[in-house]
Order: sequence, then C-alpha cells, then structure tokens
Amino acid sequence: MKPFTFSRVFLSILFFSSIGFALSCTPRPDQHGMGGRDNLKPPGVQAMVDTSMNWADMDHDQRLQFMKQVVMPKMRAEFAGFDPNQYGKINCMTCHGDGAKDGTFTMPNPKLYKLPNNADGFKALMNDKPKIFGFMAQTVKPEMASMLHMAQFDPATHTGFGCGNCHTTE
Repeated sequence: MKPFTFSRVFLSILFFSSIGFALSCTPRPDQHGMGGRDNLKPPGVQAMVDTSMNWADMDHDQRLQFMKQVVMPKMRAEFAGFDPNQYGKINCMTCHGDGAKDGTFTMPNPKLYKLPNNADGFKALMNDKPKIFGFMAQTVKPEMASMLHMAQFDPATHTGFGCGNCHTTE
C-alpha cells in the first residue's frame, strides 16, 4: 500500500470537486419543464438582470430578479446606513408585507406608514419627522425612481415615482 502524498490528496480533491461541479451544471427542467440555457449554471447562481430595461417592460420573473439583484442590495445599504438599528435587516417583507408572503408583491402596501393626502399634512409630517421624511424624499424616492427608469413624482402632473408607489394615504 502506497502512502498518501500531498499530490495524491490534491488530485483526489480536484477530481471529486470537478464531478460535483459538472453534476451541478447539468441542465435541470425550468418552470416550463424544459431545460433552458439559464439552467447551465451552478445552483444559487442567477442570470444577471438587464438593468437597462424599464420596469414597465419587465415580466414578473424579470421584476423578481431585478428586485433581488439591483433594488434590495442598494436599498438595504441605504436603509442600514440611515438607521442600522431599525433597518439593518430589511427584506422583501419590509416593503411588500403580505404581498411578499403570497408572491404578488402588490404595492402600495397598506401596512406601511400611512401618509397624509394633502399638502398641509405633508408639511406637518415634514416638521414632525424631519429625519425620516428627508431620507425618504432625498434618498429613497430618487434612488428608486432612477433604478426603475422612471421620473420622480411631479405634483403638477401626478405622474412619476413617488411616495404613493409604496405608501397609502389616510
């Protein structure tokens, strides 16, 4: 019996690792029961999303990938930077609530903080909660609008991405 040498151990590890990788890259049925090109990657690796696409042009699966790969990393960092104690561990439920549970991801989310439905109410909110109001107005709203390739909300035309895309009013 030959003693194990470093090279034999190394070659054994390399051999078995390559078999495991090869098996993990074997095409698997996609949601339609057919092997697809996206199935030729190791488990846990997702196809990169096309960040140049407009939100309105994406299908449900593209939107999910976009949220996972683009929005969550960016917003998780922004919110954690703003208040790590309160927002250090945000996830899909933080913004989408029950919609994250049932897979619809419906927005606006009625369980988020309810916003006033008039200018006087917004002024009062801005005075009452200036830190979070400023963060939402100066960071969250413009960043989200930019990532989604949307204009920011314009009160004159009532179009664009704004508070009402996430929050309901009272």
